[in-house]
Formats: sequence, structure tokens, C-alpha cells
Amino acid sequence: MLQMEGEPLFMGRYFLPEEGIAGHELVVILTHKLWAKLGSNNNIIVTTLRLDGQPYTVVGVQRPGLDDRMQAQLTVPLVFKPEQVNLDFHWLLVMGRLKPGVTIKQAQANMDAVTAHIAQVYPRSDKG
Repeated sequence: MLQMEGEPLFMGRYFLPEEGIAGHELVVILTHKLWAKLGSNNNIIVTTLRLDGQPYTVVGVQRPGLDDRMQAQLTVPLVFKPEQVNLDFHWLLVMGRLKPGVTIKQAQANMDAVTAHIAQVYPRSDKG
């Protein structure tokens, strides 16, 4: 579980918007615990780790804390290639933080519009 954007990392940075696009997603943020297991290298940022045979660039290390107790010890951007998109599965939970000045009512209205659009464009995925 990745700490909320806006909270400082131990070192490095969060993912950039373009790293959420297929072909640009081979970046990783490590938990502090994993960073320690890998030798506590203060120069780990921009080094490469191989994950599932792919080279991932380390861009950040989380601060020590709750995330170190989680099973997942690293975070990569969630990117779907077009052939991986399957609208029949409903398994993804998304959470976010409200921008300053945005009310719950405004955010809910925005999400209602987004889900209505998805239901219109993909009516089969909206069943059930």
C-alpha cells in the first residue's frame, strides 16, 4: 500500500502522470523494509531491479511505518494494455484524497458523472 501523495517519501519521488501509460510504467517505489533488505543503499534511486524479468527503475522509497507491515513490499503503476482490459471483472478498489476546497458532495457528483458515462459507453459492464 502506497502512502498518500503529498506525504514525503524517505527518498525519491512518487510516480509521474506519464508513468501511468503503457510503455512508461517500468518504475517502482520500495517500502523502507525492502530497501533495508536490499542493503540500505542511499544511492538506490534510478538503479534497476528486475521484476518478472523486466527492468524496473527505482524512483522512490517509502518512509518507515505501516506499509512495512504489509505483505506487498513494492508498488508499481497500475497500467493496462488494451488487450488486458476486461470489463466483466469488478475487482478494483480506488481511493483518493479530495483536493483542497472540494466537498464530498462535489466529488460524489463528479463520480456519478464518470460512472454514468462508463455505463453508457460500456452497458454490458454495468449489469449487476
